[in-house]
Amino acid sequence: MIATVIQSTYVKVSIAQTENKPVKKVFYFGYSTHAYPVSLQDNNFELAQDTFCFELLNYLKDKYPDYDFKEYPTPFGKRLEKEPEKGISLAVGCDAYSITNKRRQYLKSIGSDFSIPYFITGFKYIVRKEQREIKDALINSTKNNLDFKKIGINDKQKIGVIENTTPHNYLENTYTIYNFELFPRRKDVLKALKDDNSKVVAYITDELLLKGILVTDLSLRQKYELIPEKPINVDMMGVIIHNPKFQYDINTWIEQQGRDLMKSLDNKLDFELKSRQNYAKIVLLLISIFLAIIFTIIVLDLKYKLWTNQAQKNSNKLPQTPSNPTISTIINIGDKPMNYHDQSQQLSIGGNVSDSSINQLTNASITQNSNNHKFLREVSKLEDLIKNETSLESEVKDEVLEKIEHLKEASQNPEKEEMKEKAQRALKVLPLITGGLKTTNEIVDQISKLIAHFPHSF
Repeated sequence: MIATVIQSTYVKVSIAQTENKPVKKVFYFGYSTHAYPVSLQDNNFELAQDTFCFELLNYLKDKYPDYDFKEYPTPFGKRLEKEPEKGISLAVGCDAYSITNKRRQYLKSIGSDFSIPYFITGFKYIVRKEQREIKDALINSTKNNLDFKKIGINDKQKIGVIENTTPHNYLENTYTIYNFELFPRRKDVLKALKDDNSKVVAYITDELLLKGILVTDLSLRQKYELIPEKPINVDMMGVIIHNPKFQYDINTWIEQQGRDLMKSLDNKLDFELKSRQNYAKIVLLLISIFLAIIFTIIVLDLKYKLWTNQAQKNSNKLPQTPSNPTISTIINIGDKPMNYHDQSQQLSIGGNVSDSSINQLTNASITQNSNNHKFLREVSKLEDLIKNETSLESEVKDEVLEKIEHLKEASQNPEKEEMKEKAQRALKVLPLITGGLKTTNEIVDQISKLIAHFPHSF
């Protein structure tokens, strides 16, 4: 019995507390889903941050904590309506509304009105980058006010525009003949712009919204560019205020904060567009540099192969040692003789000195150091003669000088096997140089001295 009384008393107290708790009055805040940076719906189907409407809504929530402001994504065709659907009565409509006399008259007829302007913009186009003729035609039309028939717009190319909007009215009132494709909503025209099979090659609306499209949509930014340089008209944007209760507060916020906020958002769009354009230019530059490097490598490789082939041909043309030469000097290298011919003034070891003989010569000579300085002196003399020889091609001369340098290094570092190998290769090259010389007496004599001293120099 006591428990029943306690339970009954608790229920009555709870009901009384609930009845006494104030219920917040609901106000619907309408916004557009595709009007960045003014308004945008994010991936969670909520009003996106970093937009003008988001900041305005937060201001109202802070200003009126006892009210419950609910977000409402307004259907595009119902943007001006106070009651876009049954049971929904908007207090505020936040979108990129252009303020016109016709719209203001309609709003006043339903007890609503525009706020003071929060941003001034104008119409521009985005045009496919490859459509140079269309781009030039539209720029000229804005300057000279020509009709579309004269500027070359045909049935295969259309300009997208949203019906019953200020850009639509502008085109109809400006041009006598035109090719439009009308769309009911912004997202429909954006879909057509992305379709490569679509006839729509351009889209006209407020510059602010076009910049927002190019910043937020990579695929459109890659295909389209913004023209002309300056807007083709002046367009003022405002908030629709359906509930007069908020008229003063919204106008005050716009004047004190909203306009500066929109300027900041617009500047941010400009910065991001330029940054992305510069990034694209840098990428193209890097690709160009990479291709240039690859091309240079290919060319150098080709030149090297041609030079190698030419050097091989020149070596094949060298005269061979006669079977019965007139010998004035016989130089023994290892087990086999090398012949120096007064008659031909040529030095040849082709076929006379084997690799094993050169190995024996190199190994023996590097271990002998008594005549090292004398050998270096003879090498230096040969080096000077080669440098002053004008009949040698520069590539051949560089190759010979490199081999002479190897001999010098071998004499200075007789204990290193690497130097011995270089000396072996150098000995094979030196006698071949006379094939490309016109005057060889001094060089041949010097090579003879060098080879004569080589076995005793290390």
